[in-house]
Amino acid sequence: MRKIAISTIMSLLIVSLLSAPGHAAEKPRVAVQWDRGLLVEGQIGRVYMDKNAVLFRLENNEMIKTNELRKAGDSFRIYSFKYIGKELFLGVGGGYFFHDTTATTYNTPSAVKKKQLKDRVVLKDALFPIAKNQYRPFTDSWGAPRSYGGSRPHEGTDILAKKGIPVYSATDGVIENRSWNRLGGWTYSIGYEGYSLYYAHLSKYEGNLTEGTIVKRGQLLGYIGDSGYGDEGTTGKFVNHLHFGIYDESNIAINPYPHLKYWETYND
Repeated sequence: MRKIAISTIMSLLIVSLLSAPGHAAEKPRVAVQWDRGLLVEGQIGRVYMDKNAVLFRLENNEMIKTNELRKAGDSFRIYSFKYIGKELFLGVGGGYFFHDTTATTYNTPSAVKKKQLKDRVVLKDALFPIAKNQYRPFTDSWGAPRSYGGSRPHEGTDILAKKGIPVYSATDGVIENRSWNRLGGWTYSIGYEGYSLYYAHLSKYEGNLTEGTIVKRGQLLGYIGDSGYGDEGTTGKFVNHLHFGIYDESNIAINPYPHLKYWETYND
């Protein structure tokens, strides 16, 4: 392990992608386009705080300073990064970011395997819910502010696709709920292994799948749409997309983004 200033992250990530001798047989690392840079899932290592640093939250494409603090001596993983103008902010989860300053140093792992990403992923055999080449590249919008129905953080990942594109069940499971939701429009909640997977903003359902129905991994559930943000049948309030969420057995939302990236890359 060796410490390197965060300002060198971009060149390190690009080099790691372009030069990986002796690993031709391995599956590629997960490389995520994030504005003007690349984030390599599971490769980032840890950030170490050399001095106290204030955290920011992203609101309307601006970084707003919070009262949250990371103290000297703290260490944690980077989950995302975002540029505001020429300023780089590093995401530490939960919708929080800190600024690229001399408060931090970057610790690169000497060798990173697929397992390091896999250890962060639940439901490791799940499928990505939309077929390849049928959706746009997606980013980590976890914790981003939402205002409809009152101020709240975003509890999922939005995957943009054309209206009518099929949506498939990521796992086996049981339909816990199939109904209209003022926020989510036409939705499913499917329970599997203690988790509830939430599919929202559908344009229509497939067949007569009802609450209590057992579904299989890869089974067609419905179709991409723009339903929600109003009374039953409301559409057109936003672009067509699938909002995908994961809730644990205590009904607490967890960030689905790293799980979706894993399923997209490794599970056909």
